[in-house]
Amino acid sequence: MSTIFSKLKTSIPLMLMLSFTSMQSCDILKEDLEFEEGDNLVQMPDSLKIGLPLLNGSLSFENLVDIPENLKTDENGFYYFSESSSQEVADINTVVEAMGFSSPQALFHVDDFSFNFEKELVEAFGGTYIPGITPEVYTDANVQVIFTVERDQDTQYDEDNNLVKAYVPFTAPVTREGYDMSISYIRFTEGNIKMTLSKETPDVVITGYFENLQGNTVAAQVTSSSDESVELTFPMTGAEMDLWENGAVATALPTIQLTATGNYSPKTLVLTDNNQADRMTLVFNDDANVPAVSLSEQEHPVNFDNELFESGKVELNGENPLLLMGFDFSNSIGTNVKITPELEAYFDDGSTQTIQLTDVNGGDAIDSFILEGASSFEDVTTSSYYVYNPASLFNLSTDKKLTKLIYGGSAKVISSGLDYIQKGDEMRFSMDNFTNADITVNIPLDIKAQDIAFNLEGDGINVDFDIEDQSKGVLKIQAINSLPLDMKMLFQVTTEENKTVLLPINNGLAFVKAAETDNNGNVTAPTTFTSETTVTTEQLRAIAKSKEIKITVLVNSPDTDGDGTPDKFSKLNKESDINLKAGILATITNGNSGE
Repeated sequence: MSTIFSKLKTSIPLMLMLSFTSMQSCDILKEDLEFEEGDNLVQMPDSLKIGLPLLNGSLSFENLVDIPENLKTDENGFYYFSESSSQEVADINTVVEAMGFSSPQALFHVDDFSFNFEKELVEAFGGTYIPGITPEVYTDANVQVIFTVERDQDTQYDEDNNLVKAYVPFTAPVTREGYDMSISYIRFTEGNIKMTLSKETPDVVITGYFENLQGNTVAAQVTSSSDESVELTFPMTGAEMDLWENGAVATALPTIQLTATGNYSPKTLVLTDNNQADRMTLVFNDDANVPAVSLSEQEHPVNFDNELFESGKVELNGENPLLLMGFDFSNSIGTNVKITPELEAYFDDGSTQTIQLTDVNGGDAIDSFILEGASSFEDVTTSSYYVYNPASLFNLSTDKKLTKLIYGGSAKVISSGLDYIQKGDEMRFSMDNFTNADITVNIPLDIKAQDIAFNLEGDGINVDFDIEDQSKGVLKIQAINSLPLDMKMLFQVTTEENKTVLLPINNGLAFVKAAETDNNGNVTAPTTFTSETTVTTEQLRAIAKSKEIKITVLVNSPDTDGDGTPDKFSKLNKESDINLKAGILATITNGNSGE
């Protein structure tokens, strides 16, 4: 027997105790009260009419089931299940694998970066460079070392301004696929840029400093060494180099400015091998078809407490737009990612089900979707996708329960609207890149219920006087139902002898029709059930001397076509209930009336 009724005791006084004290005779001293001749004693009537109340209260959905924490109500009072959790889909390792790098550290490390000025200077001053033969070129000109994404840009000498411009292409890390890329932005966490120079005379002082750096601006470096060969060191920790803006080469490129008090000759420039970055943007110098990579298989437990009913069948309304299992993807990776998901649902009965997604809740199934790339390192883009036909995954009874999701699939980096990377596109990466999925489940209690049973019980009446022969009564029951559910109610009592007796109404049964609803399942008007039945002496004794009353409620959604199967969905609301009133107007005979 269900213990659900224990909650009803506080709200519905199922059996109100009614006791009568028997009238007893007593000796009254004559001196206390004398009777005059002719006085008449008051006689007991042959019968008394008394009311025996059985039920008086309301029964709501919360009185029938144990309400779990994740069963909530919306602003209009309608019930719905809600659950949310988060799961990682991809991180920087996924992108690294897609691009063909061996590790995140390899992606954020610039390999073998160096630049030789000797040939560049000779040709800038109009000479022909022959290795090992052409002598060094010394100049007192200012030298600009300009970092750029462009390749094969010749060093130039501006005679009017006595200025040498040397363009240093900033190369990208080498990938297994050999994509043609350049670094268009980088933020260093470690490393130095070192330049070697020679002086025509030891007394020449050379000064070098960086311009157009972001972040930690590199301080000017000054040498006054008497050596003929010197080295300038530019610490790059915290420095940011931005070489690209709005789809073109930046107008203010990072530049090392060199000045000297006499003739000197730049020799080499290197980025130390201990360099490391935490942010980087790569620009593609040509189209690239980056192959898809497999997503590591993830298991997501589903501890969704949605087992409301211990019997019967419940069908969710799959047409309800609020019924959804959604994935809100957050993407901090600075490139578009095409996801081809593989999703599988696992149930506690050992069965599985393949899950498809849709880009519109209630829309058609899709095979893949695009996660838009973040527009900056601080930006996170969001995209929402939904499980196609989520009603098939959830059951509100105990016979089948979703326990976990396992998902994988593949990811491919692409340009917007294309299935490959287009020339000139950028890809933005950081060490803390992520793609997460916030999983949300909403299940409105918009259901088609069939043969859901509830057992309720409470104390009986057990009056302390005898029900004499010839006593009888009339049982009256009234039910006003604002729940959108048909209810078949069986009323029974347990006697002192532990016998079960049905209330004398249609073999103990009362059929209460569901409240009237509109096309959307909203209650528009309650229905009323009334019954009046004669109660015999034996029935009256059983009820009046009962120690327990039991009500079995069989719940069904409306059967509008009369085929015996529910065919209309019912939306359950916190404010809806069934108000029950029941009692017996009993005629109790005097046990001495027959003498």
